Amino acid sequence: MNRSLIEYRINSFCTTNVLDRNYLHYKYFHKDLKNILSTYVQKDDIVLDIGCGNKPYERYIRSLTKRADGKGYVGCDVAQSSDFRVDFLCDATKIPLESESFNIVICTQVLEHVYDFENVILEAYRLLKPEGVLIVSAPLVWPHHEIPYDFFRFTYFGLKKLLLNSEFKIEYQCANGGKWAVLGLIFAHVLSPSKSKYFFIRKLLSLFNRVIITILNIVFCFLDEIFKDTDYITINHVFVGKK
Repeated sequence: MNRSLIEYRINSFCTTNVLDRNYLHYKYFHKDLKNILSTYVQKDDIVLDIGCGNKPYERYIRSLTKRADGKGYVGCDVAQSSDFRVDFLCDATKIPLESESFNIVICTQVLEHVYDFENVILEAYRLLKPEGVLIVSAPLVWPHHEIPYDFFRFTYFGLKKLLLNSEFKIEYQCANGGKWAVLGLIFAHVLSPSKSKYFFIRKLLSLFNRVIITILNIVFCFLDEIFKDTDYITINHVFVGKK
């Protein structure tokens, strides 16, 4: 995967606004990811973010590593991000850094964009110090994005097997959002109205869009909290593997 274009990426670790059609995805994913980072990232750790984009997690990670030398966090990506935050431009399977250099490697929402994703996990293993930790996430239900570089979706069993085959020990895993969150996310995307060439109609469509998405997010978030069920289907998975 080789791109030179500048890609848009999120740039904060905050749950998106309830007006956003991706609200249900980020609400559950970011909540779980923050808890995982706070558990596994320790003081003085050195962290590599594979597919870092605009580094939405940098501030939080640096607050955990507390390194005065500023070396607690670096990021690599295949293309420069929209905010020009990437430190190393490289393929995720061939990162030009020394082996066993990092305590933590994070790779969030990247695997679906790399055709030979197995080698991303092997590269993470190479870069981790002994007893180092990989934090990896990937979607199960998510619309096409970054087209045409969107190749895969991952089940719990697929991600688990991928880490075990790369000699990681599974430390922790969680699913982000249950069946009601999945349904709400799908509705929020498929019910978003098409755009029009007419200004007045565009304004009406925009208003309708905001109202319907807000209602969907509130209703399906409530349903997901009451009838939690991530065993059958989920939006996303996060795994933690130890070298």
